Amino acid sequence: MPATEKKALEIRLQGQLDDSLRLRTKSYAGLYRELVAPPAYDSANAARSKVFMNALLETEGFFRSSVSDSVFMDEYPSNFSERLSYTFSYFFSGKKYRGPQTRAHLFFTAKVGPPLLIDTLRYALSDSMLQALALNPRALRNSTITATTPLLKKGDRFRQADVARELERLGDVFKNNGYFKFIADDLYAEADTVDLSLITIDNDPFDQLSLLEEAQKRKEKPTVKVTIKKRPVTDSTKLLQHYIGNVRIFPELELADTSGASRFKRMEHRGFEIYYDKNKYKPGFLTRQSRLEKDSLFRQIDYVRTVNAYNQLGVWQQVTVEATGIRNDTVPKVDFDIRLSPSMKQSLIFELEGSRNTGSDAFATGNLLGLGANIGIRNKNVAREAIQSSTQLRGGIELNPSRGTAFILTRQLSLSHSYSIPKLLIKLRPQNTRLRSERTIINATAGYTERKDYFNLGTINTSIGFESARRNNVFFFSPFNIELNSLTRKPGLDSLIRANPLLAYNFSDGLIIGTKFSFVNSKTRSNKFRYIKLAVEESGGLTGFLFKGLYNDLFRFVKLDAEYVYKIEQPKSLWAFRLMGGYGYSYGENNDKNFTLPFFRQFFAGGPNSMRAWTVRSLGPGSVNDSAFNAQLPAGLRLGDIQLEGNIEYRFNLGTLGGIKLKSALFTDIGNVWYRPEVLKGSGLNEQLPIEFNLSRLYKDLAVAGGTSLRLDFDYFLIRLDYAFKLKNPFYSDINDGWFHKLSLNSGQLQLGINYPF
Repeated sequence: MPATEKKALEIRLQGQLDDSLRLRTKSYAGLYRELVAPPAYDSANAARSKVFMNALLETEGFFRSSVSDSVFMDEYPSNFSERLSYTFSYFFSGKKYRGPQTRAHLFFTAKVGPPLLIDTLRYALSDSMLQALALNPRALRNSTITATTPLLKKGDRFRQADVARELERLGDVFKNNGYFKFIADDLYAEADTVDLSLITIDNDPFDQLSLLEEAQKRKEKPTVKVTIKKRPVTDSTKLLQHYIGNVRIFPELELADTSGASRFKRMEHRGFEIYYDKNKYKPGFLTRQSRLEKDSLFRQIDYVRTVNAYNQLGVWQQVTVEATGIRNDTVPKVDFDIRLSPSMKQSLIFELEGSRNTGSDAFATGNLLGLGANIGIRNKNVAREAIQSSTQLRGGIELNPSRGTAFILTRQLSLSHSYSIPKLLIKLRPQNTRLRSERTIINATAGYTERKDYFNLGTINTSIGFESARRNNVFFFSPFNIELNSLTRKPGLDSLIRANPLLAYNFSDGLIIGTKFSFVNSKTRSNKFRYIKLAVEESGGLTGFLFKGLYNDLFRFVKLDAEYVYKIEQPKSLWAFRLMGGYGYSYGENNDKNFTLPFFRQFFAGGPNSMRAWTVRSLGPGSVNDSAFNAQLPAGLRLGDIQLEGNIEYRFNLGTLGGIKLKSALFTDIGNVWYRPEVLKGSGLNEQLPIEFNLSRLYKDLAVAGGTSLRLDFDYFLIRLDYAFKLKNPFYSDINDGWFHKLSLNSGQLQLGINYPF
């Protein structure tokens, strides 16, 4: 048995302990656990536990298994506490009292027998239609179970849970092919471990020896024949395919409204009956969401998709789809009511936020205080089609109280308006639209930023995008993304540019006209979660050829991003891993628009979600040392066209305090940002600066952070305080490759974050 499977079985056996034997423990930072009021030992409780464990081994398909127990007693002084072992042993005693204590050490030994393997899988359903569906893999395409083949196959271990899943799968297959009344309980599995050929009487001694040898092999490697059968039915309509009858839609019901249709107005649209009061929703919009259509074959998956389609719109706070009756016409028909309770149409958004940053960057030094406010209006039902609109006005300032009357360093103001339309305005694949969740997103934003002594920046952005989601995949495509940036430099920025010519390329105004595409795949299986994201953005690819007069103002680039997240969840802890990377390539005429990525598209590291031992934009590029960095690359402007990063977190629970869940984590971050090699050659900087990506310097350039965290989980959101140390600082790569340079307990960086970093 593989070690991982053995460990999983051991944990499950521990879960079979009788409740009276279970230990209560107190955890200290997830690393040390202590017994709390251990229970008294009782042999009857141990006997019951053995019964439960034997039953588990049987359901897991282990043949001729057994569980035994042993116990021995000894004495300890009072107030004794010790670490709990994770081995398969248990420790019990009575309540604490002054004086010596008699303690019982109880051990369970599980002797796991050979696995019972499936030799043959058969279907004998005594109904030609059901039999054909069970044997035809094509019928599984519409199943709510993602598997496209039987969940039992020859050579698998015979586990009762797998048998139950196979029965559920077949039940879904039948329901997705019109058998409305058929359920998994109408099926059962018959297991036969007897091979008749081994007990056939034969006078030939050589045949008898052969049979004995075969019987011995089957004892060492037992097998079972599994036959899926249908139980006898008393209701003959269970074996009939059902069709959709009348479908009624009630879009304006109050919560807990049980009234009938009599008090509503009635209309018909596309075979649906709509009962309304104030006509808040267009008929075409209402009927377009339902996958249950009159006279079509009933499919369970259509029922599920109908419920999901109405829920995902966000217009109704409660969605109920219920079968109201069965009519026996020429074929059985099921009538359905779709009952919808509207949520509030409009809402007002008001948010305040604040931040504090201690340190220095290219633009300011000292204790900086940021204040912001956001006011917005949201409408969930524009044009009576669940089109959601959002208008937001956002303002903010950054202060440095130490500067006296000139303490306002930054002013920001922006106005945005967006629409989310629950359908694609451009039909890419109309034959599949009913199987997908789709929406069109239109956005327009205008903003203004004034940075005292350095620059004024005005931005206008408008875009349209199409999102399509199916099962675990989400696709997003924006064919038009237009962004105009107007930058006015001030003397402070000009002074920085004279010291570092590379900043002239980073800080320039210009125009982006391009497209975006992203793909997200997420999947959860058992206790494992996987997330993959790929994104591409380009500007000027097509536009540069169509509008050559825009060459002097147009940013031309391609930017690629990729991210991979993998999580393994355990009862009280979780392992989380992330890999991410990005690459940006600028091209076209050699001017300040196309030398590097524009600064608002460049990669950066540091902050609460990336390389947490560094503040935002304070790591990299590469392993440039302190003296060269301070002279030619000011802090706070450490950007790049290439990024690599990896993160590992071990998250665990601490307990609760005042109803708030306390959690923690141990983490490490590894990564950096770089420029492309050709950038350094044309920047006017010293070409010996190690700011470009080079595989031969990758080890020296990589930064490594490590730390711990305190996290307050309020269910709806999580507040995160991460404290991280610079374990390997590439700025000091010439000294022991940067490892543990000037590392001390108070040399860490505190980061405040909301929710998990990944």
